[in-house]
Amino acid sequence: MTPIAAALASDPIEMNGKKLIGVEKFLGWAYRNELPKLRRNAQVTMVASMPDAWGSIERYAELLTIVDVSPNSYGCIPDVWSEDELTPHADALVAADAVAELAESTMDWEEGVDVLADLTDLTDAERADCNRRGYAIARARGDQLAALVMRRAMIGGAPDWTDHGPVERHYVSNGPRGVAWFRIVSQTFGENMRAHEVEVDGYDAVAKRPHADAYRKTYLDPDPALLAAERIDYQSWVMALELVASRATEMGLSAYHVLGPNKAMFPWEGEVAPFPRPRVLLAAAPEAKKARRSLKPA
Repeated sequence: MTPIAAALASDPIEMNGKKLIGVEKFLGWAYRNELPKLRRNAQVTMVASMPDAWGSIERYAELLTIVDVSPNSYGCIPDVWSEDELTPHADALVAADAVAELAESTMDWEEGVDVLADLTDLTDAERADCNRRGYAIARARGDQLAALVMRRAMIGGAPDWTDHGPVERHYVSNGPRGVAWFRIVSQTFGENMRAHEVEVDGYDAVAKRPHADAYRKTYLDPDPALLAAERIDYQSWVMALELVASRATEMGLSAYHVLGPNKAMFPWEGEVAPFPRPRVLLAAAPEAKKARRSLKPA
């Protein structure tokens, strides 16, 4: 096993005086082990009565988490059990700064790229629509992207990208009439105004049958747009990890050499890591940041 593979698969190893570590483990160490040491700017809510105090203890026993404690300035639940104020490792503070910079970046979706290639029965129109709506749902921007990276650093694992089961196509219904019918007509909405094409009910209530130019519409269940959003979240996370690893190295680390993510960008297509340059998300920073660091992949 190569040193890089060992660093990603097991505990960090020494190389040139620094520990070689994958970015996921590096962020997990920072957000789970080090940054909770900072208690400044965190508020511990004091309970007013003994029954309430015992209630907090019982809730802690049930949930195995600290209750009535607000996060510190790094978004971590502080280690309130320690008698001393502890200082996080300097490299953990660099990690937090690198993650915070994600709030100044965006992940721009590349038109025409498909994250649902394994859903082979979609029509071209359905595929384009689900990809477009998936990106609108996904957390691929700014502070939401930083929050996604922080959350995964704290709880571990990756955003889910696995499918939601078989996708079924159903006709849109119209209550007791059954299948709904639609048609396109030209309408004006005021005197001397230009006519517009609008979609209206395509059923002829007088003749009790659909109009000759009527058509039916379908919907997909479960909606693949939700799966597309999860996959774009996953890809955003992988890209963000690469940016964090690069930026942390630029900022300077004393004890660690951080490697980028060993993740495939399209694992649902059978792609394996190390991944090729992404086909879906291009990272971009505000103009003021571009001179200092290039976030857009070559």
